[in-house]
Amino acid sequence: MSSTEFDDPSHEPLPLDDDLRAALARLGYEFQAEFLGIAVRTRDEDPNLISDLANALTRVGRFEEGLALDRRVVELDPDCPIARYNLACSLSLTGALDASLDELARAVDLGYCDYESARTDPDLEAVRARPEFADLFGRAS
Repeated sequence: MSSTEFDDPSHEPLPLDDDLRAALARLGYEFQAEFLGIAVRTRDEDPNLISDLANALTRVGRFEEGLALDRRVVELDPDCPIARYNLACSLSLTGALDASLDELARAVDLGYCDYESARTDPDLEAVRARPEFADLFGRAS
């Protein structure tokens, strides 16, 4: 296959079943976590890099490791609403629902305004069932 065939928008990608697609996605996140883990060793003060690593670890189910890194990002940049939101997601995934709600409130107070994402983010599924979640985003809208 020539490189021009890859660039052709009419070229259909290979059909993949959902299980294979999920396995490939997981493999990609595992590779990303390994690669970013190496980079973080030399740039351990870079909140963006650490946040990317936390996300990759979370995507492969390593929630506690992702949580520890999200805490580190908040230490480095405590006034970043996205860092607080990501920490809330990790806390929700690890069952710390009160702490997750506290971090969501801090994110909103710092200017987080993507309420639709918060209402649909699968990482917040556990905390969304709490009445405080609705109160928080009702207050913020």
